Amino acid sequence: MLVDGSVQSHWACQDPATPACPLSRPSLGSACTQNGLFCNYGGCSVPGGTAVQCEGNLWQDAQVACAAAQ
Repeated sequence: MLVDGSVQSHWACQDPATPACPLSRPSLGSACTQNGLFCNYGGCSVPGGTAVQCEGNLWQDAQVACAAAQ
């Protein structure tokens, strides 16, 4: 089996850009203290990115509206 050495994988991370959000995406169901806080971790810009929101003092999966590709 030949492997093409020109293809390299890399990590793609997204800073949530909201000061109150943790730098690392919190695990769903883990505790949070600021109900209503929405944190977007590359939901539209990073493959596999997601968004979370603090609801009922737990981090929950959140929907994010992405702009349509032109």
